[in-house]
Amino acid sequence: MKVEKFVVGVLLPGALIAGLAVPWIAFRNDLPDPIASNFDASGTPNSSASPGQFLLFAGLFLVLPGVLMLLGVAWLSPRMPRPMPPLLAGMGALLGTLGAAIVVDTFVSQRGLASWTEAELGASFVLVVLAALVGGAVGALTARRLPYNRNSTAFAAPESTHESDPHLDVKAEEKAVYVETMTATWALWLAIALLVIALVLAFVANWVIATVVALSTLPVLLLVAFRVQVDQHGIVIRSALFGIPFVTLPIDEIERAAILDVEPMKWGGWGYRGSLKLAGTAALVLRRGPGVHLTLDGDRVFVFTIDGNETAAGLLNAYGKH
Repeated sequence: MKVEKFVVGVLLPGALIAGLAVPWIAFRNDLPDPIASNFDASGTPNSSASPGQFLLFAGLFLVLPGVLMLLGVAWLSPRMPRPMPPLLAGMGALLGTLGAAIVVDTFVSQRGLASWTEAELGASFVLVVLAALVGGAVGALTARRLPYNRNSTAFAAPESTHESDPHLDVKAEEKAVYVETMTATWALWLAIALLVIALVLAFVANWVIATVVALSTLPVLLLVAFRVQVDQHGIVIRSALFGIPFVTLPIDEIERAAILDVEPMKWGGWGYRGSLKLAGTAALVLRRGPGVHLTLDGDRVFVFTIDGNETAAGLLNAYGKH
């Protein structure tokens, strides 16, 4: 754990601060004053600020919050419920990397210009966004291995014993399959409402805004219905409308399947929450009430709500390590 704590609490914050200091030291004498600080949709600069003001803005509103999040995770993760350490570290690294990358891109692209009006918003901005995403992933994956408070998180295993977990009596030569579809009417109504809003905006406002609103219905439609299949190979949960797999867990990764009472707000609300890869914990919550709690290898947890939770958990225990 010492290496992870060093990376989250020292290495990443130091790199973010250096991302502000190095460009300032290296390029401040080669920059126009003021520099272009904002661009319109066509990539033309429409406002300016002094290099110092730009650096201060990026530092205070992006890099500093990111550094503080990383430091907080490094020192306070044992008190935090999972998945807060990887979530906060990922957000902090993403914000900080975004701020530092914006400064680097701005100073490098505008050095040697006679006036800020000559600046252009080029394709390098794509690299800024990619750098932020990579930074966020590094922060989350590193913090995932930090200690956390196992007694104050909904992701903790139920207090019941393994003996009380559901278990179906399946013979070795039998191949049992459980298939269930879980639906969320709230997601359907939300998607309909967004489409209506998009149509109204297309007539009374701007078609670009209307298109953005219409496209936002796609991730909502993914949540309308899920098809769950459990068999001797494990569990697969996919979108019933589009067939896109959300979760695939081989049976040899499942150590225990238990039943617990799911309260959506304890998991961050309805829908798909968390990330097994980045945070080691995830939940697919479509309603409150009994759900299936899967304890996975690698200290991971996945929870989902389904009508036939006893059957699904029992079959997983019959085929799994339970």
